Amino acid sequence: MDVKTYLSSLSPVEAKQAAAELAGLKGQRAKQNRELKFRAWKCENAPAFTPAPPMPSDWQNGFPAPYRLQTGEIPFLHYGKWYLYVWDADKGDNALYGFSEDRFWPYTEGRREIGID
Repeated sequence: MDVKTYLSSLSPVEAKQAAAELAGLKGQRAKQNRELKFRAWKCENAPAFTPAPPMPSDWQNGFPAPYRLQTGEIPFLHYGKWYLYVWDADKGDNALYGFSEDRFWPYTEGRREIGID
């Protein structure tokens, strides 16, 4: 049975409700199609992939006092730059080291500086 035949077999109130439901479904389908087209467009127009810079070599050695490498900490990549959490023995708190900046920040200031918080 096609849609027109089905709608003609219903009472006027039921037909109106069914037509509204069908229109709603068509609207949902159109919205889904727009979203899919937009996702495809975003993928096609995305910037070219740039590989991550290599991990700093010999990163376990050479931190000046009072900074110490914490057990289990490894460098992490954030927005294309390498960072490492270290221990500041003088302040008794964590610090953040930026390899490309060659700089130490106090924990909260460093996270704010590089855009984590």
